[in-house]
Amino acid sequence: MRKSAKSCIALLLALLLVLLSVPFASVSAAGDPEILIGVLSDVHIFPKELTGNFCDAFRQENTNDGKITEQTEGLLISSLAAMTEHAKTNGMKYLLISGDLTRNGEYDGHVRLAQYLLEFEQNTGVQVAVIPGNHDVYNHGAKTYADGTSQDARYITPADFREIYADLGYDLADAFYTPPAGEEGGGLSYAADLDGFRLIAIDSCKYSPDYVGGEGTLTGGMIGEGAMAWILDQCAQANAAGKPVIGMLHHNLTEHIGLEESMFLDYMLDDYRVVRETLADAGMHFTLSGHIHVEEIGKAVSDSGEALYDICMAALQSFPCTFREIKFSEQAGKIMADVHTYQPDEVLPVTAGGVTYPQPFTKSAFNLTYGTADGRGLSAFVALSIERMLHGQLENIQRAGGISAFLKASGTDIEQSLADALGGSLALGSWNIFSAKNLTGLIDDLLAQVDTIYINDDAHLNAVIEGVIDRVFALPVSKLPCTRFIDSLGFGDPGKPGTFEDFGCSALAYIYGHVDDYTTDAFFMDVISRVQSGALLDQVLDLVVSILIEDVIADELLPALKFNAQSIFVNQLSKDTVGCLLNVLLDALRGTVSRSYVAGLLKTLGVKGLVGVAQPVVGLALPADIKDALNGSLNKVIYEMLMAHDPTGNRNAVLVYDGPEAVEIGTNRDFRAPFDVSAVRSVDGTSAVITWFTKRSVTGSDVLVATGLSEGGLKQPLATGLKITAETEETTCTVNALDLGVAVILGEELQATRHTVTIEGLTSGQQYYASVGDAARDWVSAPQNLGYGADTEEPTFWQKALAFLQTAYNWIVSALTDLFRW
Repeated sequence: MRKSAKSCIALLLALLLVLLSVPFASVSAAGDPEILIGVLSDVHIFPKELTGNFCDAFRQENTNDGKITEQTEGLLISSLAAMTEHAKTNGMKYLLISGDLTRNGEYDGHVRLAQYLLEFEQNTGVQVAVIPGNHDVYNHGAKTYADGTSQDARYITPADFREIYADLGYDLADAFYTPPAGEEGGGLSYAADLDGFRLIAIDSCKYSPDYVGGEGTLTGGMIGEGAMAWILDQCAQANAAGKPVIGMLHHNLTEHIGLEESMFLDYMLDDYRVVRETLADAGMHFTLSGHIHVEEIGKAVSDSGEALYDICMAALQSFPCTFREIKFSEQAGKIMADVHTYQPDEVLPVTAGGVTYPQPFTKSAFNLTYGTADGRGLSAFVALSIERMLHGQLENIQRAGGISAFLKASGTDIEQSLADALGGSLALGSWNIFSAKNLTGLIDDLLAQVDTIYINDDAHLNAVIEGVIDRVFALPVSKLPCTRFIDSLGFGDPGKPGTFEDFGCSALAYIYGHVDDYTTDAFFMDVISRVQSGALLDQVLDLVVSILIEDVIADELLPALKFNAQSIFVNQLSKDTVGCLLNVLLDALRGTVSRSYVAGLLKTLGVKGLVGVAQPVVGLALPADIKDALNGSLNKVIYEMLMAHDPTGNRNAVLVYDGPEAVEIGTNRDFRAPFDVSAVRSVDGTSAVITWFTKRSVTGSDVLVATGLSEGGLKQPLATGLKITAETEETTCTVNALDLGVAVILGEELQATRHTVTIEGLTSGQQYYASVGDAARDWVSAPQNLGYGADTEEPTFWQKALAFLQTAYNWIVSALTDLFRW
């Protein structure tokens, strides 16, 4: 009996040891897979040795640029310290990093990061897996400031990447994508088993000749045909083995910031609409991404109802500088991701450049990211962004030999344009007043002077830009003070009205930080109401016009430019009369004659200053319809950036995949429902042609016709006996664009299907309505009014009333559709 008891105890101890040897985070009580991973992105590490001890050259190129380059090592050290402590208690098994590992692909930066990660692995037992971002490979912008100046540094090749990170992901892999001979695109992709889950790490970067046509990295991303075939094969194998798939890539598959699909398309993967549906249908329901520097969770659903969640990480290098931990589990066929977001300095304060920053790092992160740390405020960040954006164009103009030569090289021939407008010259009877050639000579001379003042003097141009931005950002935009973020982020003043800068800082805090609910911020909501009414746009435009007319033109250009008005005239009498008078007036405006005298003269004429002279011109340049379009676009930006996104639900969330779901239609966000519908009835009223667009995968071209409406839909029964023919063609069209009144800008090129339906057999004089689309899936348009046909008698009062109501109904539906498409 005693021997039997000992045997039982020994058996129990053995079983206990076996159970304890199984990682706690890999298997749930029911035997379903479960795993906890840490996630980082956009580390952008730049080792201290490369900074030249944070020399002036380094700080000049790495300040107020939206990144915290000086603090990258400190942020990484603190984040790894926090995850080390978490792993001791929560069983974290893996750390995944979704690209942009270095500042600009510096070899020494990659080596230093690998050292930190390998040490982390050794200290914690947590396995690390990385994938490149657009900054990491073949980046010719790699820099070092080690000798106190900005110098080119060694960048890495794909082979270097594989070697440096051989033990940081590639050692876990059992499958690798090998591109065709002579190609490199996607070649750093791999797949690995993670305790019952299958990781597919996708190299989505454009750095190889077969992706970009030459060596050098681009911001955008893509998955080539060969790489996609490999990924789908990996998904199929994982599905067959019952292993849920986790994808990791640098670029986004869903929108994570408002208007990303039009303004920031380089952050979306090429053909992202097709790619995400293909991956979702293949069984990849969760992807980890970065690139856009926003902590946001997006969701897309394929035509067949398969969901894909794209979990985007904030950049470790930019506000809010967070990392994430995600517990993936499968229970009763459901795949779940429990997402939690953490500050980097929960355990260890961030230290960099001899400075240890207060905990939490959030306030410092905001000030360092957006340039408020030096006391100049957000205006400095915006001005510097504009200057850097203009820098390349200024270099192009300088290389061309000035503005005039640049315009001509770009296809703009000023003299020919003037000759076309004037017919060669401007004449009064037989008296030639001035010629296109003379006028062009004057313009070329003026542009050459502008070259000297601005184009060839970057410092002066930058000073002008900074002055304008400073004044705009100091503009009070509400009677209420900005107080929400005084303690948490360090901006605002309870003792004065909130400014445009306060509004900009608040918007950044809400968009990037998800720090609070903006609807309870009285100052912010007051400014939003002024945006919606158009009052803010009027206020800003008035200030900008005032600055341009009084400061730039009156104080800068007119005194500096030598304007010889007589040179444009052909006839000597014109030179001696009109030309002479123009020169006198211009001399007065330039300051040769007292500006106070000119101001007094204008006042006598009832005009208030130069701005008063300019206001009618501005009114002609910006008529009401253009201002309305501008304000509509501004409202669209605000809506997309804030109201269309959950301000609080992205930091911590539980995501669930539970099989195919119903595909929601109505917002046109995924372009399944018809858009840009056009209906034309024939002159005799017996036929009609309806055209519309959908995304490429939607090919259903059904049409439902009725003689009336019932409760907002088509009247039943539907019309019969009609001959209906349908055609489709593949095309492209621009969607998600911004209308500025004079031009439509930005926008996304959608791979679309153009549908054309011809309806024959209509009765002339009979009212008809039609809905079009994919009827089997109920992806149809609102009823379209086909009218009565031209051969009918004058419609009755009731017919006219019904037509009016239908028009009103269509307008309301269209307005609501546009609203929710935002």
